[in-house]
Amino acid sequence: MLLLLGSWGTWKLVRSENRTVGVMLASASLVLFLLAYLGSLIPFMKSWQPLRFKVPLDLFLALGASYITAYGLVWRSLMSRAFIIPTVAACGVLAFLFNLFATETRGTMLLRTEIRPELNAIVEWIKRETPAEGRLLFEESGDETGFVYDGMYLSSFIPYWTHRELIGGPINLYNDRHHFAEFHSGKLLKKEIQTLTDDAIRNYFRLYNIGAVVAFHPDSIQRLQSVPGLVTLDRRVGPVHLMRVNQPLSWFLQGEGKVKASLNRLEASEVKGNEVILKYHWAEGLIGTPVVKIVPVKIGDDPIPFIKVIDPPAAFELRIPR
Repeated sequence: MLLLLGSWGTWKLVRSENRTVGVMLASASLVLFLLAYLGSLIPFMKSWQPLRFKVPLDLFLALGASYITAYGLVWRSLMSRAFIIPTVAACGVLAFLFNLFATETRGTMLLRTEIRPELNAIVEWIKRETPAEGRLLFEESGDETGFVYDGMYLSSFIPYWTHRELIGGPINLYNDRHHFAEFHSGKLLKKEIQTLTDDAIRNYFRLYNIGAVVAFHPDSIQRLQSVPGLVTLDRRVGPVHLMRVNQPLSWFLQGEGKVKASLNRLEASEVKGNEVILKYHWAEGLIGTPVVKIVPVKIGDDPIPFIKVIDPPAAFELRIPR
């Protein structure tokens, strides 16, 4: 209905004295329509999640629909046809009722305050069985794999519920450069996991200090289990595999020590080494207490540099001022 009224109103604008406005609306609506409904057919646009462009498309169509509605209320030539406005209104009501029925019968738009026992079992395993000295590699699922975690982005809640550091997160953060370090639907760090060599996977696990893995995609499970001695299956919850990682865990890529992380703050202690590299990303404005020399260092293909500290004291704190 919005598409019909919006297109009708835009056409009227193009043929009126406000032709410039009409052309602008028509051009924007056409581009957004093609992006929203055909963009996913173009390989390099697929990662943009083109259906999200439907929201701005609807906003442009609303302008055209508003114009044609006002046009119908003002001009007597249209009002004289008494059947037109009631017909449009009736079609709008029918479209609303149809969408309401379709949504409610599918049961996909339900507000819930609790998660299912299966998901709770995954959360409890992470909380109780994974090491706090390493990160959790969590494979997220979106519409590309049917939202395996009962229609939700479970990774959004994992850090808060379990107090574990996470590599992963909802795929709708794809446009954030920091989201290079992610894992979803058979893709690890923006690459098909089946294309990664054993050494590449081991190096990534060491770089990001991975201590446990939650995975569901058959390609991910098969590839990780094929790396000799890397992971051990601890438990299964439906299609989800909960695995331990067999490697030494450390927050230092170079040097030694302990690290305690909190919001915008890293506390390092028992530090050894003339130069140390932390397995944490560098950020603009990062300062140290006591004053230390902090250098961003690029490692591998991660677009975000890591933190290098030169001549560190045995204990120091890094933070981003608020």
